[in-house]
Amino acid sequence: MKNKHTRRSQSWASRVIIVILGVLAVMAMVAGAGPVNARIMIDDGGDDGGGGGGDGGGEDSPGGCLDNVSGTLTASRDFLIAGQSTTLSWSAGVGTCATLKLVTSTRREWPLTGSTGQVTKVPLFNPNGTEQYDLVASRAPSSKFLARVTIRVQTPPTVTISEDNQVGVFLYAITIPWQIIVIQNHVNLDLSYRDNLYIAPGVKIIGGRSPTEPGPRLFTTTFPSRLFYIGTGYEYHESDNVRISGIRLQGAEMGSADADASGSTGITIYSSVHIEIDNNELFGWRGSAVNVRDPFNRLNGDNYDAVRVHDNYIHHNQHDRSEGYGVSLHESAYTLIEKNVFNYNRHAIAAEGTSLTGYYALSNLVFGGGGLGNSTFNTHTHMFDVHGSESCYNFGYYCGNAGEHFEFRSNTILYDHGTAIKVRGKPSLGAIADANVFRHPDEWGGYLDDAALAQNAPGHNFYSTNNTFGAHFDDMLVRPACDFNGDGLVDDFLATGATWWYYPATVSDTNRSWRYLNTVRKRRSEITLADVNSDGVCDVRDNRGIVYLGGTTKVPPPPSSLPLVPDVRGITPAEATSALVAAGFVRGALSYAVDTTCNNIGLVRSQNPTAGTPTTAGTAVNLSIGTEPSTACP
Repeated sequence: MKNKHTRRSQSWASRVIIVILGVLAVMAMVAGAGPVNARIMIDDGGDDGGGGGGDGGGEDSPGGCLDNVSGTLTASRDFLIAGQSTTLSWSAGVGTCATLKLVTSTRREWPLTGSTGQVTKVPLFNPNGTEQYDLVASRAPSSKFLARVTIRVQTPPTVTISEDNQVGVFLYAITIPWQIIVIQNHVNLDLSYRDNLYIAPGVKIIGGRSPTEPGPRLFTTTFPSRLFYIGTGYEYHESDNVRISGIRLQGAEMGSADADASGSTGITIYSSVHIEIDNNELFGWRGSAVNVRDPFNRLNGDNYDAVRVHDNYIHHNQHDRSEGYGVSLHESAYTLIEKNVFNYNRHAIAAEGTSLTGYYALSNLVFGGGGLGNSTFNTHTHMFDVHGSESCYNFGYYCGNAGEHFEFRSNTILYDHGTAIKVRGKPSLGAIADANVFRHPDEWGGYLDDAALAQNAPGHNFYSTNNTFGAHFDDMLVRPACDFNGDGLVDDFLATGATWWYYPATVSDTNRSWRYLNTVRKRRSEITLADVNSDGVCDVRDNRGIVYLGGTTKVPPPPSSLPLVPDVRGITPAEATSALVAAGFVRGALSYAVDTTCNNIGLVRSQNPTAGTPTTAGTAVNLSIGTEPSTACP
């Protein structure tokens, strides 16, 4: 057993060591080495309570300011429905020793004034459905955790955004798979300084854009590389079954961006299927309003409509050099692009020339604005674009391979400052332009010769069929027409020769655009407009008596009560006369024509009125009889 003298010697030695270490700590701090943040415990083996500890500076200055601070934090509600707020109350005895702040699990901070108080917050929820708030006391360079509350949140099947300040709720909701997000029409969500906002699988973002309502506005005053993205690009998985409908998505570039300005894209879609971008106004994006990419090879010619961009108003997306697209495709993507209105885009649609890339452009309406570029020879470029894979003749991507397959059908392109559709190379499976209407009077152009169509490749495989050239807007327009949306106002009507559209009449021109009705080739001279069925909505009747209710649904004419002319072709004049009389008609004039086929010599070759025509009883039916040709029949 140690004696008392030995224990006292050790106790004295311990105190000396503590003093020395304390001095060293102070010297280190003065020398700029930073605080010595350690608590030293030395066991002297004694029974007199000696060998205690020293602060040695601790978390603060000698005397341990923060050591004596404590506090409480409570929430008025700790269980919320998404978008609701809670009031946080704090109390801490810090005096002038330290300051207080709130710190969240998402690393946001707010300074607090006074030792007690309240603040109301709408949490930015974590994917696990909670948000933590910590009460922290600080005195540089140290801080101390005092109290915590955890807020739980329940996300309903449908989240409604009704206020401009619900940006946080919106950003959280789009990350929840299969979440429906309804944005009310008066809402303006400021997404400035946001970038790469991920939209989870199954998410539906729904606004109320209509012929009479512009819809909610989601906008940015900055230039994100991509504001929203669907699918995770080169990382982990896709985001199938997403829909964005009925909103205004506005970028920050309403002019034409300088040639050296970086691009900025509204929506980027990566290798995801069952994607629908519809009934939106998409504008102000100097990169692309919508960009589709397929790094994982899920989009191809067999499911070309897996991404569908339709019934949108896509305008003022311009760049002086390399971008400025309404819809663009990269990395072997396919997309169906239909029934959209385009205006003031550098290219309304563009696709790079990588293999397996393609798109179907159907029933779109392209007005005359846009097409700006900084070409050496002119300042306007083409509207529907397919890149080549190679550069030639001092032009970028103007030859070589050009994707896989492209179809341009029933589009109306009133732009004529540059070529309407240009295929800058040779698609592996070809391209076709069918039943389109062009402002250009000429069908084919070349590298610099503007016309409706051009292909820069030997061995052309871009085909043109049934197209119309030299069309004029004024020849298509009916103004005023009648009410197509039932709001009691008279709308304008457009029959382009490929499609029908109407322009809703409203008190203000803000955000109005032409609305698609039907893909019908009947022109203005072949139709009449009236409310046929008295439902308050304008209908279209064509020159054959077919009615399109509201301009969209083809309704066959009712059966006629008149007798139908029988088919008397292929029988003798005597037999034809008997058949006509039996049906209530009479035989009219007989004429004769050489029958080079030798199949109807002495028989009825044709008749007028034709078989099946409803007409008044007693009408004379004229007959043409076949005669032998000059060379004997076999």
